[in-house]
Amino acid sequence: MIERLRYLKRMFHSHSFFGWKGYFHLVDLQCKIQNATGTELWNLYEEQHKIMYDYIDRNLKQHRMMDYTGCRAVKNDIDDQNIWVCWLQGESAMPKVVRICYNNLKKNANGHKVILITWNNLNDYLSVSPTIMNKVGKGLSLIAYSDFIRLNLLSIYGGLWVDATFLITTPLDESIFESRFFSIKNNVHSNALVCKYRWAVNFVYASKNSDIMKHIRNLFCAFWEQNKRSINYLLIDYCFEYEAINNRIFTQLLEDMPFTNEHSHDIRIHFNDAFDPQKWSEWLSNTNLFKLTYKGKLKSKTSDGQITNYGYLLHNF
Repeated sequence: MIERLRYLKRMFHSHSFFGWKGYFHLVDLQCKIQNATGTELWNLYEEQHKIMYDYIDRNLKQHRMMDYTGCRAVKNDIDDQNIWVCWLQGESAMPKVVRICYNNLKKNANGHKVILITWNNLNDYLSVSPTIMNKVGKGLSLIAYSDFIRLNLLSIYGGLWVDATFLITTPLDESIFESRFFSIKNNVHSNALVCKYRWAVNFVYASKNSDIMKHIRNLFCAFWEQNKRSINYLLIDYCFEYEAINNRIFTQLLEDMPFTNEHSHDIRIHFNDAFDPQKWSEWLSNTNLFKLTYKGKLKSKTSDGQITNYGYLLHNF
């Protein structure tokens, strides 16, 4: 109920971005999506995504090619072979799942330096404008601020961004760090998310001074320079989509990227299910990057006393 009320509140605030006509259009789409299937559902999602695309096209596209100046580099000796991970509260404040992920990231970094971004060292890498800093924790949530940090680190320094809740089970493939752009791409036919599983913003590699990342960063940061409230939780993905539609090079890079990590969500989805070694064997057979969560009611044992997948993770990683 609480989540539903929060969602309705966010929907209500959307009228300030789309007008009342646009607001009621979004509400109508949401109602129709609940009961739609097949082609009708696909078309409704596309219509929903187009509303966001059109907003960016009207209000932000002029900033796409203009280098954002509200966040600047602090160091000049950082290359694109590093791994960035962010937990602003610091390592000592990491929940169990996040700590497991962080330790396994360091273990499987394949010789690459892992840089943990916290409140204490963020200023060692980025100089953020007061305009943005004054919005953090207010309209600019910590999740959105993490997106801000991610896009600026990647567009300025390059490297691999790994969300703090990614479990990496084997050494990272060196080919990731030799590419121009890399992300997790799954062979899933769904457009419920605007990314359509062509990329995952929680695991992104970009070479240094990437024009692609700069364009995406410029759009995202221009929005937050202009606004005090989020327009959409997935704004970062919509900025990726806008770049993909308007940059043939990026479109081609996405098309050329192989499908990988087929089971990247399965451990999380089945966290509270009874541990099944055959399932783990199946998941690990072609996947080494697993997106987990530390939220919700995570149980180490089932109601009948069997160890869960979450419990197995705690004791074996």
